[in-house]
Amino acid sequence: MLALPQFSQVDWSKLEWRTIGVGAEEKAFSGDGMSLALHRLDPKTYVPMAHAHANEQLVWMMEGACDVVLGDAAVGERVIRMTPGSLLAIPPHIAHKSIPVGDATVLSLDIFTPARSADFDYRSLNYVQSD
Repeated sequence: MLALPQFSQVDWSKLEWRTIGVGAEEKAFSGDGMSLALHRLDPKTYVPMAHAHANEQLVWMMEGACDVVLGDAAVGERVIRMTPGSLLAIPPHIAHKSIPVGDATVLSLDIFTPARSADFDYRSLNYVQSD
């Protein structure tokens, strides 16, 4: 008889927000093959930083609005306006940054594959520029 695998479970409402950058906070949860992160950006203090990583990233915009800048000077840039309900798939290794639009707090739910640890060290990202 096969045994059930280990399961991970958390109470999302009890997870603490952690600061991941100037004006940016995150709650995160990971399984074996993917990670889920709730990101909160304060439009008054957030400092956008373009970065790239090895994970594919799916973004669901829940609250607020932001412009997602994809690419860089070498490959060209594309700006996508994200509003509540918008979905976006960002391929691995593509430079990107979010720029809040308006005064509302930006809240997005992001899925990353392959998985990364729930306490992912954002200092390890390949930052390609700083605004």
